[in-house]
Amino acid sequence: MGGFSALVNSDNARGIAYILCASLCAVISSALTKQLSQDFSAYQISIVRAFITLTCILPFMIRDRFHGLWPRRLKLMTLRSFNAGVIILLNVYAVGHMPLVDFTAITFTTPLFVIVLSVIILRQTPHLNRSIATLVGFVGVLLMVRPTGNLSPALIAAFGGAFCLGLGVMFIRLLAGQESQVRLLLWSNVILAAVLALPAMMTWTEPSPLQALLLIGAGLAGTLTQSFVLLGYTKGDPTVIAPFDYSRILLAVAIGAIAFAEIPDGFTFFGAALLIGTGLYMARFARQS
Repeated sequence: MGGFSALVNSDNARGIAYILCASLCAVISSALTKQLSQDFSAYQISIVRAFITLTCILPFMIRDRFHGLWPRRLKLMTLRSFNAGVIILLNVYAVGHMPLVDFTAITFTTPLFVIVLSVIILRQTPHLNRSIATLVGFVGVLLMVRPTGNLSPALIAAFGGAFCLGLGVMFIRLLAGQESQVRLLLWSNVILAAVLALPAMMTWTEPSPLQALLLIGAGLAGTLTQSFVLLGYTKGDPTVIAPFDYSRILLAVAIGAIAFAEIPDGFTFFGAALLIGTGLYMARFARQS
């Protein structure tokens, strides 16, 4: 009953709803990016996404009369912003060159990198049970993607994105309470746009009206994903709502099959079951610890 009460708690219910919306937006953004990657470079897709995000946060900057935009910890914020840009670029490239469900599964290896980086950077002692569960989840990911000895650039990019996302978690922890969400989004996307300006111009392809709408849609879906995740973890208990993020795998399977004829096999489903099972265990472990 205690677990059910936590689940139906009004704040948790809203948090779960936000996380489910974030999962849907994340898969839609990935699917649109995958489709667009057939005609546009990762540089062009990434820089358009950066400008879409900047456009979305502009009203909040105007509301605050552009006050408070300078970081309190400039060096750390700059490193975090470069890292955030690398995540977007790697993920855009990876999702364009591999099955949608495989890319989605690899993003869930981030907790493994978080555990390792927490030990190295934050000097934390990892929980044995959580570490074992995370490793089992990683085995599930390997079953789903089944990498061979010849690692493809897309696979390397996907794991690189997951590692950088884990590094991003470290930056967020180090910056906790010191930088606003608007500053975090502003700096990461301004730096991303500045770094990609030249390669994007060199590889720019003029989009058709429909392609322009898809580019905007992918950027909006990516921005909404970040917003819904923030709202979800602000409203609800993270240990209660986090397992619902695994709905992304189910959505990726469905959209991958419908839109790209990517039919998963038994290994994919078994690996997904391991991954989701370990996620549910870690959420239960977190509530008990």
